[in-house]
Amino acid sequence: MDELRNYLRVVDFEKSVHDKESLEGISMITELQVIDSPDGEYLIIHRANNHFRAFDTLWEILHVLDRQDLYHLYRVVDDYYEHIPPTGLGLMLLGDLNIIWETAESSDDDFWKDQEEWEIIRWRFHESSGVHTLELEDGTMIHMLAERRYPLSRELMIRMLDHGMEVEDETETAITLIHLFILWTTEDGDNS
Repeated sequence: MDELRNYLRVVDFEKSVHDKESLEGISMITELQVIDSPDGEYLIIHRANNHFRAFDTLWEILHVLDRQDLYHLYRVVDDYYEHIPPTGLGLMLLGDLNIIWETAESSDDDFWKDQEEWEIIRWRFHESSGVHTLELEDGTMIHMLAERRYPLSRELMIRMLDHGMEVEDETETAITLIHLFILWTTEDGDNS
């Protein structure tokens, strides 16, 4: 167990005090708006209790959502773009959420190509949503559910482990994810 901790880097995610508030008792996500402002686009997430909040990336959203919220957000975003084509920030959000919830049958093989060229800046685990995020040098962020296996190459997973996963706290889920990555890298053949 101690050897698995060697792959974790405990860091402060630098969230605001508001972000650190408990999620208990917060109502379900019911609506999404994409607002264009002079500062850029913002996603406004509305809840059933009439509270709302603005975000400009899924990265920010993952700091405050739990797994149930993430699923509701996916449903709301999917419904929002059912009849209008997504653009800009909305297109990025829909793409990120599709990757999170994708299955082997729906996987975009082109997205997962050229992993040997991916330069890792950060690999972070968001405990409340159960999502780990791989941030690449070119600005790409890949969000993945902890319990789901994605078409990552063995070599990329080894580089991720060597880089270390950033966590706010050493949790059982984070340790389990590290353990799974180690198992996957020792399997015969390639995961992709």
